[in-house]
Amino acid sequence: MLAPDTVGAVTVRLSVRTAVWRSQIAQMATKVDGLVPVVKGNGYGFGRLRLAELAAELADTLAVGNVHELAQLPEGPDIVVLTPVGVGALDTGEVAALLGHYDPILTVGSPEHIATLADAGWRGRVTVKLASKMRRFGGDVDLVEMARASGLEVVGVSVHPPIAGTDDDHVAEIVAVLPGTDPSIPVWVSHVSVDAFSQLPDTHRYRLRVGTALWHGDKSALHLSADVLEVRPVDGGVPAGYHQAPV
Repeated sequence: MLAPDTVGAVTVRLSVRTAVWRSQIAQMATKVDGLVPVVKGNGYGFGRLRLAELAAELADTLAVGNVHELAQLPEGPDIVVLTPVGVGALDTGEVAALLGHYDPILTVGSPEHIATLADAGWRGRVTVKLASKMRRFGGDVDLVEMARASGLEVVGVSVHPPIAGTDDDHVAEIVAVLPGTDPSIPVWVSHVSVDAFSQLPDTHRYRLRVGTALWHGDKSALHLSADVLEVRPVDGGVPAGYHQAPV
């Protein structure tokens, strides 16, 4: 920690005890039938491509954040794109090439998302995102038939509760949508513990999307350190740094 009334330049390093880290990941993977590892963004600090290679050893399906994160992923597992494809995005050559190469499972959460895929002539696999307390994407179960009517292959419905709340809260929100959901397609869920996941009713099949709890589950395997490159004295209250916060 820098002393009061100083500013400095710092680099940060993440060290990983690989054997411990991989062991806890493997333990979770063996407990979850239907695991979908999430490797979106920067790969939770480890690098998306590195995590994708590991995820491919653990499960038959992995998830990324958007279509642009498909690039350079390993061949083999199915890949789910969690963020719905925006209007016009399918018209770009780059996106069309990615979709053609990886044949991903896309996500739809509104009539507009379905129309975007239909207008682009895309007839692949999708998960239908149902509304949750997140208030981010998602509609009612009627979207399933709407997607099918557009020629899409619905391989699952997705319920994404917020992180806030208890496992009981999240399970209750998931269970509430089950009566109207076709039991022949899996229900993809997130933000529930492994124990809570195992207690979901056997009226449906389930898949559990996991990111943070899988990759950051055992903090003892991770260590952050920093090198202080330079320290400069300043007067108290003087603004400093990119955002000019007072010291």
